[in-house]
Amino acid sequence: MTEIATTLAFAAGHGGGVDWRAAMAETLQRLGEVPDGANLGVVYVSDSLVGDLDSVVETLRQETGITHWVGCVAMGVMGMSLPAASDPVGKGDADEYFAVPALSVLAMRLPPESFRLIPTQPDGEAYFSAEDDDWLAVSQPAIGLVHADPYHPHLTELIGDLAERVGYLVGGLSSAQGPMPVIANQIEEGVASGVLFAPNLDIATSLSQGCKPIGPVRAVTKVHENMLIELDGEGALICLQSDLGSDRIEDLKAVANSLHIALPVPGSDRADYTVRNLTGIDLAQGIVGVAATPDPGDKVMFCLRDMNAARDDLNRMLGEFSRRLNGPPKAGIYVSCLARGPNLFEHREELNMIRSALGDFPLVGFYANGEIAHNRVYGYTGVLTVFS
Repeated sequence: MTEIATTLAFAAGHGGGVDWRAAMAETLQRLGEVPDGANLGVVYVSDSLVGDLDSVVETLRQETGITHWVGCVAMGVMGMSLPAASDPVGKGDADEYFAVPALSVLAMRLPPESFRLIPTQPDGEAYFSAEDDDWLAVSQPAIGLVHADPYHPHLTELIGDLAERVGYLVGGLSSAQGPMPVIANQIEEGVASGVLFAPNLDIATSLSQGCKPIGPVRAVTKVHENMLIELDGEGALICLQSDLGSDRIEDLKAVANSLHIALPVPGSDRADYTVRNLTGIDLAQGIVGVAATPDPGDKVMFCLRDMNAARDDLNRMLGEFSRRLNGPPKAGIYVSCLARGPNLFEHREELNMIRSALGDFPLVGFYANGEIAHNRVYGYTGVLTVFS
C-alpha cells in the first residue's frame, strides 16, 4: 500500500450564491486543491437546491475525482476552510448559510479499508451485506456517520439497532421545507444511510446540550399515551408550575415557546438527557402533552431552551476537546440543531467558538431536524466529531 493511500488528508469548502452553480463555484474555490487520492466526500446542501442534488453530486465527482459521497439536505449549512496555499500565514474562514442556495463540502483521503458506506436503511432492523459484515467483524467498535430522513418510518428502532451493530453513531436528520433526501452515492427519501469509520482513524466526538433543566427529575406515575397526568403522584401541571416558580398563567405563556421535557438517559456517566417538545397543556385537567410516549416509572424533568446555558455547555465541550487533543483537529463534522443557529445564537457564533477553542481546521456541518449521538436522536444539541 502506498504512503499516499495510508496518510490522512482533508480539505473543506463552502459557499452560497443565486443558484447551485454559483454556490458550487464558491465552494470549489474555497476547497482549493483536493488531496491526491481523496476517496470520500461529505456534502451538505441547502434545501432550496433539493431539485438540483443529482447535478450537485455529479459535479462534485467530476471536479474532485471522488466517487463516494454521503450527506443530506438542510435548511442551514456551515463550513470552515483553511487558508489558501498561496497565503499559508493567513486565517481560514468560516460561515453559515440560511435561506440561500449553499453547499458545504469535506474531501477526505483515508486508507481504503478504513471506511465503508452504510447501505440504504429503509426499515427498523439494520441491514448490512455479507461484505459489510466481514468488514465490521474486524473493525468494531466503529463510528458511523448517519444521515436520515426524519420521516423514516422506524427511525428510533433503526438508530438503536445500528448502534448495537456498529458501536457509536453521530450525525443528524435532514431538515427542509419539502423533501428531505439523504445521500450515500444514491439520493433517496424516507431512508437512513451514511458511512462507517474504522476505530484506528482516531476519531473523537462529544455532545453539547442546548436546554437547561429547571426542576428535579421526577417519575411518571400516571400517563395516557403522550399525555403526562401525574409525576411523583402529583398533577403534571402542578409540577411544571412548581418548577417555574409561579402558578400564573401569564408566566407560563411567556416561556411556552422555550419550554420542553427532558428524558434522562439511563446509565449515563453524566447528566445526559434527550429533549422533546411539549405538544400542549390542558389547564382545566392539569395535563401536559409531550412529543414522546413515556411509560409509568420513566424519569422526566422540565427544561427551558436557553442561550446562556447552550453557550456555557458548548464551551464546556470544547474545553474538554482542547485538553484531549494535541493541536487543531485534522478535520471535523458539526451537526447543530435547527433551533440553535440564528434562532439562539449570533451569526457564526458556534463556528467562532469552535475556532477560538480548537483553531482553524477543515469542517463541514449542517443544522438538523434532530441530532444523532451514540444510539439516540437528540434535540437542541450540537454534536462535534473530529479526526485528531
